[in-house]
Order: sequence, then structure tokens, then C-alpha cells
Amino acid sequence: MTGIEYSFPAILARVYRLMTVLLAPVFAMVAGCSSEPKLPDYRYRLTVEVETPEGLRTGSSVIQVASHVASEYALRPGALITQVTGEAVAVDLPDGKVLFALLTKPGSEEGANRYAFDALIPKPWQGWEEYVRDVYALVERHDVGTLPPTAYPMLVTFGDIHDPKSVHQVDPSNLAASFGQGVRLRRIVVQMTDNPVTASIGRRLVWLGVYPEPALNKSHQKDDYSLSATIQQGAFLKTLKNK
Repeated sequence: MTGIEYSFPAILARVYRLMTVLLAPVFAMVAGCSSEPKLPDYRYRLTVEVETPEGLRTGSSVIQVASHVASEYALRPGALITQVTGEAVAVDLPDGKVLFALLTKPGSEEGANRYAFDALIPKPWQGWEEYVRDVYALVERHDVGTLPPTAYPMLVTFGDIHDPKSVHQVDPSNLAASFGQGVRLRRIVVQMTDNPVTASIGRRLVWLGVYPEPALNKSHQKDDYSLSATIQQGAFLKTLKNK
């Protein structure tokens, strides 16, 4: 037989290479349009103030939020995508007790990605175009904003800080029930900052993992809906690896 003879697998391989060359510009265009240009990252300090019989106690945490709006070519066109980096606020109280204000709100998917807006630009969601304008306005704010009670983080404490299963929720309107007479939440405030993201909670909660995704009670049963089974470690710590 004259000419070049190809086996069927060889023919497939040549077709595949040809299609890859022809479609590469299309793939590049779609990949490049997977999201709108990234919005400015911003950082804010979340501070919790608690009145006690021994005086005012405070704790704070610097949190960073990165965000972008998914384009028409993404799986969820127009969706707001946010990435929080930071940790829960810890407030040292009398008798060695610690109050934690989490990166999540009670019963909500929102949390640290909204606290700055809740305190400084409080208004209902009005779409991503308005959100883009608000982000640029937010980074220019230098005043202190107070979180309304409806936007408070989930507050928790531990019977034994070394045992994540001993977690229990704290009522923000009745801290005395968890911490004793005369202990009262004064306020929770937010202020924009350029300070570095806080990274110290691991010294308090030594059981936090590198990828804090599991529930506090890692061995809980499927039908266990207790607090330690439903709160993830990511409510205390979110890193860039924690996507």
C-alpha cells in the first residue's frame, strides 16, 4: 500500500490535536469571561464590647472580604461571590470565661461578608450593580458603625475551651445567663482599616484544623442537630485555603 497508513487511535489523536488548536481561542475567551473584574478587597475591624462588674472588656478581629460578580458565562450568572479571610472575635471575661462572636450569623448563610455593610451601609440587597457601588463607597469610610441586633454574629462560649463539643450559644440580650450577674453586651462595632488580618485564634482553640471545614463535633451522628454538630470550624476561622 502506498502513502501513509494510520491506525484508528492515531487518527483520533490527530483529530483531538486539531480540535484543541482550533478551539483554544474559544476556551480562552470563555475562561477569561468567567467573572467580572474583581472588586476592591476591603478590611474592617469587628469589635465586641462587654460590660462586666470588673469593668469594660473588649475583643476585636480584623477581617478581609474579597468579592466579584459572576459574569453571564459563569455557572451562576450575576451571582455575588465572596471570600472571607479572618477569625472570630474573642472577648476575655471574668473567671476565665471567653465569649466568641462568630464569622456567621445565627440561621443565616450571611455573616462576616456582610458585617461591614450592616454597620456602615445598612440597607436591603438591591442587586449586584448597587453592591459594586457600595463596595467602592465602603472602602472610603473611616467612621465607626454599630451593628444592629438583627445583624449580630452568632455568640457562643465553651464549658471547656479545650473541648469543642462543650460549645453552647449565648443570648446577646442576656449574657448574664452564661457569664454571671452584671455581664451585659454593650455594643458591636465595625470600622474600616488597613491593618493586617488577625491570626491568633489558633492559640486559644488548639483543636482548629488547617482546613476548618468539619463540625466542631467531628464524630457526630447524621441525625445529631446539636450545636456542636451543626457549627463548622469555619465559623471560627477562614483562610484563603478555606474556599
